[in-house]
Amino acid sequence: MKKITTLLILLCFFSCDITKRAVKGKNDITQSETVETKTVRSGDTLRFEIPKVTYKDTTIVKTNYVNRTEARITYDNKGNAEIECISAEIQEFRKEMRTLVDKSKAKDSEKEENFDASAILYFMIGLAVIVCGALFVFMWQISKQTKASANIISLLADRL
Repeated sequence: MKKITTLLILLCFFSCDITKRAVKGKNDITQSETVETKTVRSGDTLRFEIPKVTYKDTTIVKTNYVNRTEARITYDNKGNAEIECISAEIQEFRKEMRTLVDKSKAKDSEKEENFDASAILYFMIGLAVIVCGALFVFMWQISKQTKASANIISLLADRL
């Protein structure tokens, strides 16, 4: 009984605390990448044979239609040949800009909730006192009834 009383007294001085912890945070990551590519292809070599015919004031044009290379042979009035090769040069320049945006959210917070259980504890103690009092009264009434019934039985036994 002494242990129960001590335990009840100790419970009166303590309350129930609830601690709730959550992790929250916000991380935004931005990463940029630039890729530059330059491709250069020089013009091709163009060959053809010149026949031994003498031309005057004439231009012969030979064109490669795949890569747009053009060769011109121009003859002047004296029959001298001038060869001009115009080769198309290809330049390709690519610039790519890639951006990666990562919006991650992580939460980190702490919340503490206090619950005062003393009201419930006092209510339970009060209820226990009332129950104990009612039990005491009940036992007292039973003992009175027992004494009264014992007296009645003894009186009946004497008369018989």
